[in-house]
This record gives sequence, structure tokens and C-alpha cells, in this order.
Amino acid sequence: MKTKTIRIDDIHINLLNPRYIEQESEEHEKEQIIKNGDIEKLMKDIAQFGLDPSENLLLTFDTTLNKYIVHEGNRRITALKLLKDPNLVPIFMNNRDLYISKIEDIKTSTEYKPIVNVSAVVMENFELMNHFIELKHTKNNGGAGRLDWKPEDQARFNKVKDPFKNNLLNVLTKILPDKTNDFNFTTIERIISDPDMRNALALNIEKSNGQITFNTTQGYKRFEYIVTGLANKEFNVKDFYYKNDRLNFIETYFKETKITNSEKQLDMDEQIIFPVEEIAASEATQHDIVLNSQTIENGGIDNITTLSQASFNQNIAVPVHTSNGNEDTTLPYVPVKRNRKQPEPKKRPYFFHGINYKGDLYGIKHSLYEIHHLDAQQFPFSTTMLFRTLFECVIQQFILKNNLEIKTKTPIYDLSISSLLKACTDNSSGNFKIIEKHHKQVARILNEAHALKDHDELNIVTHGNQRRPSYSKLEDIERRWYEAIKIMIEQISG
Repeated sequence: MKTKTIRIDDIHINLLNPRYIEQESEEHEKEQIIKNGDIEKLMKDIAQFGLDPSENLLLTFDTTLNKYIVHEGNRRITALKLLKDPNLVPIFMNNRDLYISKIEDIKTSTEYKPIVNVSAVVMENFELMNHFIELKHTKNNGGAGRLDWKPEDQARFNKVKDPFKNNLLNVLTKILPDKTNDFNFTTIERIISDPDMRNALALNIEKSNGQITFNTTQGYKRFEYIVTGLANKEFNVKDFYYKNDRLNFIETYFKETKITNSEKQLDMDEQIIFPVEEIAASEATQHDIVLNSQTIENGGIDNITTLSQASFNQNIAVPVHTSNGNEDTTLPYVPVKRNRKQPEPKKRPYFFHGINYKGDLYGIKHSLYEIHHLDAQQFPFSTTMLFRTLFECVIQQFILKNNLEIKTKTPIYDLSISSLLKACTDNSSGNFKIIEKHHKQVARILNEAHALKDHDELNIVTHGNQRRPSYSKLEDIERRWYEAIKIMIEQISG
């Protein structure tokens, strides 16, 4: 096992790459990597930052070919070869000229200087080499392999890039100092991203500067109750996954004392403020909790009495001492007995009730306005046409406003509902993963709508000569699309 510096021209891509079936030539293997290996993003990263110094390639030497064969790093070598000479894109690939042009654009925009040599480990012991490759690509192997970062770990690492997430992590650590490795972080993010939940918690978040503020001690106690319940497995993600789940939780647990907007207008001495920690010399200093604009020292969070599960269930009022010395005995709230069954969905007075668009795009603004004012039972044909217009315009804007790199042969603005759903749910091009990474719930709803052929229903009716519209079908489509349309419109409205 030796570490050497080797010319990339002397390295041959492995035709037995386990990611794909065996290929007949290096050109065909290269095509597989280009089409299925997210190679374009890798080229951009290498062109901008260079090769990862912590990762060496693993090679063996083939005496027949008189070349080194890649066993670990086929994507990297392919990216380097294409950046060095874009004309190495296989001549039989579709849209070859367009792909070459993209590579040239990457090189130009990054002022890329070709890498001609790489550091690699040349191995002779195949069994040992395969052991290390397997450790890397087959999860953690009981700790012998690589451990993936949890969302909490990512938040700590990205404290400078995303101070809000790191501050949220600090708030959770104050609540549960003994459980710092698994806070159900993504579930808590889902909860506080919901305006109704923030209202119920009297919570203000400022992602620009990372500050988290509870405008009432009651709101903080509610948040503490949720966090503790998740940690103790009394709640789980299913209790908060969809909008209706979160509304049901509010109705069930906070029914007796809902917080209104008027209650949010409080003096500073009633607020609990978690300011973002200051990052100095690449290291974080532990932040303090500020109450009444003054730092509480020596574990001051204890001044806010922890609400135990027992006291909550027994409806015992727990005294809470605010910074001005007053005692607040309004806590805890009287919970309603939990109903484990899925609640019946609330009947909306009209389709897409409660969804409001604040932008100026005509197609969304007027189609949504007319849907809100139209008797769908009396005018199902008009409603169907409005649905189609609304869906097309919202998906188009969702993709464009969020700069989602969806691969299509036709510009996004020109795609119909059928083509949009097909493009957004396309796994082979990586489009579905892009949508899912941006917003998992939207991706899943669009995937379900495509699988159930909602576009066919809208098209058959809209074209007018196939069959008459069905109000029950419109109800089914609206129920399926409601959350996706709400989320997408909230995002494109800013």
C-alpha cells in the first residue's frame, strides 16, 4: 500500500463500478457516471474548491492496460478528466454539445486551472482494499465505518453560516441538558416553522440574526412541554407532520387558553429572549439567556420553574417567577384528554379556503380569487379550468423563485400541468430529489398527484369533448393538493 502522485491520464475508470452494471468500455462507464452520478455538481465543487484533501483515491495497477484502475473515486476522476478536456464527453451521448458547453461555463466562471496529477493510494491487497471501501459505503458498521451527522451535528458545524439553527440547538440544550445528541431537531424545526404553532407558543424568530423570543412565559412553557414530550417519546413526528396534525395538537393541548395576537404585545420584562451567541476566533462562546434585557447568571434558566409531566397531568398551577419578582400561577394549561384517532378533516367553506397569495402574478392571483368566489358545485367546469391554471402557475413560480435546478427540455414557463408533474417527479434526472430536498411534503404530494393522474382528470375535462366534470373529483383533488399549494404560495409570496 503506497501513496503516489499519478497523472489522471494514466488512470482508467473502473468498468466494474458497483454503482452500475458492467460496461463494455470506459466511454460507456463515463456515460453512466455523467447521466446518473450528479457529476455536474461535483465538477463545480472541484473547480471552485479543489479536491478534498481528506480523501485519497484507491487504485490498483493493471499490467495488461498499463494503467491504474480506480476502485474508489470514479466520479472524481471522471470530473477531473472532463474539466481537463470537455471533448472527452462520449460522442454517442444525447445533447453532447450542450453538456460540453456547461463544462466550459464551469471552467470560465471559476477560472479553473486543470488538475493533471492526483494523490492516490495504490493497493495490492484486494481483500484489504475492499474492506475499506465497504466500510465507507455501507453505513456505520457498528461504529467501524463512517457515522453520518445528525441534524443537530450539522447545526453545530454550521453555526457561522446558520446562527439561527445553532441558537435553537442552544435553547434545546438548556431545556434538556442531558439529551444533547437527539432532540428530534427536524420535527422541532417543522413545528416552529408553522405560523399557527408560533402563535400558540407566543414565539418570534428572526432568522436573519438568529434571535429567538418567547413573548410570554406561558408560551415558553408550552414549547418546553413539546420538547420534553418528544424526548420522552410521548409525542413523535406523526403528531406534527402535517398542518392538520399541528392544528389538532393545538386544539387538544392548548384548547383552554389559546394565545391571541393581542397577548403578544408585552413589555420587555415579560419576554424570554435567546440572543444568538457571538462567534469569535472560529469558536463559539456559550450564550446566556436574557430575561428583562439582563443576563441571568449561574444557571438563571432555573428561575423559570421546570414544568414536570406529573404537574401538567394533574392540572397543578406551577409558579413561574418573572424577572420583575411577580409570580405567575396561570400555568400549566388544562389539557384535553388526547384522542389517538386521526381527527376528521375540517370541512372548508370553499376550495383552498385560507390560502392567500400576496404576489402580482396574474395567473395565480385571479385564478385563486375566482376559486374563492365561485360555487364549485354549480360551476364545476369553470372550477376545473381554474384548478389547472392555478396548479401550473404555482408550480412554475415555486421552481423559478426557489432557483430549483429542474432539468427540462422545454422552459418551465411553457410546461403544462402534465409536463410539470412528470418533470418534478422524475427520478432518473434527479428532479424529484431536488424538490424533495427543498421541501419533502411538497415533493410527496406532487408525486402522489402524478401517480393518481390528477393531470389527466384536469385535461380531459378542460379539453371539453371527453366528458363532463365531476364535483366529487374536484373535492378529491383539492384535498390532495391543499397543503402543497399552501406551502408553495407561502414561499413564492415571500
